[in-house]
Amino acid sequence: MSKPYWLSAMLVLLFAAGSAGPAHAKCGISSRISHNDSDCLTAKWDNAANWLSINKYQVKNECSDLGTVFAKLDVKNWQDLTEELSDDQWEKGSTDLLNIRHIYCCSDLSDLCNRSDIEDDN
Repeated sequence: MSKPYWLSAMLVLLFAAGSAGPAHAKCGISSRISHNDSDCLTAKWDNAANWLSINKYQVKNECSDLGTVFAKLDVKNWQDLTEELSDDQWEKGSTDLLNIRHIYCCSDLSDLCNRSDIEDDN
């Protein structure tokens, strides 16, 4: 095999290996619940007024006694971020120069987004 064909074959194999894996939803649009509509997720963010400033966010699981919550940060013009929240501590971060549009609870990944999601066995 000549060199250019060998390189092409390697790239195809690497792409195929990188794209293999389980095909399950990861907080798609239909699985997102606004933090405003979620009992179990508190979220706040600050998109700095100056484009040279860092945009900061904070998310917190308000139902950590009942399970894990996943927060999806909808980042404008970039890949969205997902935070796993298993305790009741604030998780803080930044998106550097990228604006956050909204923060959601992932109903497909989280144990719950609202306390009513857990049935009371008592």
